[in-house]
Amino acid sequence: MARRPSPQRAAAARPRAPRNTPQGAAVRRVFEEADGPLSVQDARERAAGLCPGIGIATVYRTLRRLLAEKAVSAVDIPGAGVLYEAAAGLHHHYFVCHACGRAFVLRNCPGHLQAMVPDGFELQRHDIVLHGLCAGCRTSQA
Repeated sequence: MARRPSPQRAAAARPRAPRNTPQGAAVRRVFEEADGPLSVQDARERAAGLCPGIGIATVYRTLRRLLAEKAVSAVDIPGAGVLYEAAAGLHHHYFVCHACGRAFVLRNCPGHLQAMVPDGFELQRHDIVLHGLCAGCRTSQA
């Protein structure tokens, strides 16, 4: 005869719904309000302004959940590494400042890139990353 698990064990075996915590809400808000992609450390620093004492592990856990929910997207930007941004679904490109390391969203797309593709090739998608100095770093270096 098979034994039934105790109610405590049965409850522990069930997947738990993610908790809605002030820390998680702060991380979500940081990405919703960001004007461009953020590193995990940038997200932690901004979230700490909303929820002092938030730790990097909490940011990583929340980020994993937001990625699973498709509320946030990971973006691998050459020269900047993997950054995260709210999943807006809009096509855009990036400008990376080589002085401060921040990535900025470019709202325009040059389009008509098929003309650059060799004969017989099919363009299916493209990513454009511009590199240089942002306005703040350019001013401070002048």
